[in-house]
Formats: sequence, C-alpha cells, structure tokens
Amino acid sequence: MEISPELLLLLRRELLDGFEDLLIGEFNLRHELFSLLCFRGHSPGSAFWSAPSHEDYWEHVPKAFEEIELELDHRATGRDAAGFLHRSRQLLDALFATGPLGINHRGARLPLVGWMTFDPGDPGIGLVTLFGFLDDAFGGRERGFREHLRAVGTTGVLKAVGIPLVGLWRTRTVSGALLFALSANLFNQLDTRPGRCLKAYILAGVPLGAPLGKAVLLLPYDLAERAMLGDAGSNAFGAMLGLKSVDRFHGRTRWAAIGMLAGLNLLGERTSIGRQIERTPGLREIDRVGRLP
Repeated sequence: MEISPELLLLLRRELLDGFEDLLIGEFNLRHELFSLLCFRGHSPGSAFWSAPSHEDYWEHVPKAFEEIELELDHRATGRDAAGFLHRSRQLLDALFATGPLGINHRGARLPLVGWMTFDPGDPGIGLVTLFGFLDDAFGGRERGFREHLRAVGTTGVLKAVGIPLVGLWRTRTVSGALLFALSANLFNQLDTRPGRCLKAYILAGVPLGAPLGKAVLLLPYDLAERAMLGDAGSNAFGAMLGLKSVDRFHGRTRWAAIGMLAGLNLLGERTSIGRQIERTPGLREIDRVGRLP
C-alpha cells in the first residue's frame, strides 16, 4: 500500500503518542516499523521525539507498510486460585500504571512504585518515603551529596537533612540515626540497575528479620523493567534495614556496621558502587540474575 509523506507523518505522530502512553498490556512492534518511528539519535521510550523533514522521510523511511498477522490468544480465567491471582496481577498492573513516571537507565518511561513502601503504621518510614517521592517528582539532575550541597535548595538536601533527623527521632541515639541514614542512602545508590536494590534488601533482610513481602512483590516488576522504585522506594527499603540493624547491633558491632556503611557510601560518592559490582566475580552474576539483556 503506497502512502504519501503527509499521511506518514500523521501516522507516526499518532503511533508515538500511543507508544509513550502505553504502560500495560501487550504491544508488538516490528523492527522495520520501529525504525520508521525512531529516527537517528533517539531511543525507545525517550522523551525527546522530533519531527524529521521531508528529505529525512524520503531518505530513511520505507514507502509502504506490510500487514502482519499475529498469533494472539486469550485464556479465560476461572473462579479458582489461578484465576484470582491472574486478575489480581492485572489490577496491580493497572494500579502501577496510574502513578507517576520516571526515566530508567535505558531512557524508557516506567511507573514509579516506591510509594508502595509507605507504611502508615511507621511514621518514620512514611516520612522517608515522602522525602524520596519529593525528590522523584521535583528533583533536578544533581547526583551525589556534593552536587546537592553546591546546588543548595534541592530535594536532595531535604533528604540529606531530613532522613538523619527522622532516624534520630525513631532511634533516640546518634549511632542509630547514622545507621538509619547511611543505610537509606546506600540503597538509593544501589538503585541504578533493575533488581539490584531489591536483591540486596532481600539478602540482607533475611538474617535481620526485615519485612520481605513488598520487596518480593516488586522484584519481578523491577527486573522486567515494567516499574522502578525511584528514590521513594530505595530510600525507604534502606531505612527499614537501618531500623532492623539498630535493633540487632549494639556497642562495637553497631559502630563497625556504621563504619562499613560509611565506607560504601563514600565509595559510591567517589566512584560507583554499581561499577564495582560489575567488576567483582560472584556479585556480578548475582546482580544479573533475572535481568533483561
């Protein structure tokens, strides 16, 4: 089917609008068509789309579409446990899709699901989640403690001041506040690749007796890049581990844990914890388990 450049431009815009807004469900896009939609210098999910010139169309764009028949089937769900779980997952997908969006390491827009860590029964963790959410929603491009201090009035500075104060209020000790804040910041630094923060939380949370339900629920979504934690989730999970560490560690053991966390935070500020994980055999393999290529 031959189409005019004007119709092609209109079709491209309509498809891009639908592609950017699509958060759940199945979507099959042939490579040839995707090449048509995404011109040089752009990546899937990028927020920066540009309308090419007439010359660009005739140079790079095929002049016809091919109709492709897809093998799709729908399985009916019954009134049993499997059907209940299936419909519950669909409801959760829809709930995630209504939330705010963030940009992941590939440049794709994904739902931010860190708000799920909000715990009305623990106002301390709730405040940490709120600080992280404000950073997700209104934060700038500053990365790291030093950049936030230079910028002064940023949401990162709010976290840097607010989280230790929350830790001091919850634990009533300086050592407890340090453990709380350093753990929250470390897990925020770990959240640079899908699944990394949640895997670390689960591995550390088992011996510490931390609650695992939300982490186990969110891990498949994070690994499949269907959602991301954002600062709200990563800070909150780290703070939860910090509180459990305060209950478990005392005296010299607590200060040793503080020293270890401080060293890891400093490493993350100066270089990259993720880069060190990628260079370490064993950790590298664990880090990549379940992740998309």
